[in-house]
Amino acid sequence: MELNMGNYSDKIIRMILDYGPRLIMVVVSLIIGLWLIKKVVNLVRKAMESQGLDASLIPFLTSLISVMLKVTLIISVASTLGFETTSL
Repeated sequence: MELNMGNYSDKIIRMILDYGPRLIMVVVSLIIGLWLIKKVVNLVRKAMESQGLDASLIPFLTSLISVMLKVTLIISVASTLGFETTSL
């Protein structure tokens, strides 16, 4: 029973070429998306503070907005990877 290492290395190289660009795009999307979410949440927090919203309500609303945006980002990244997200 002889193992053909050339065959395995060809399969690995083929998988890297097939999935590599998609994985790089997903990682870049996650990094940019999380950065944008942070900026949006800070902008919303400043807007709420300038409007004089109750101080105890601001952290709750900003956390809620942050979680909703992050869930949306994760779902979109999962669909980019090829996971079925229509039922979500």
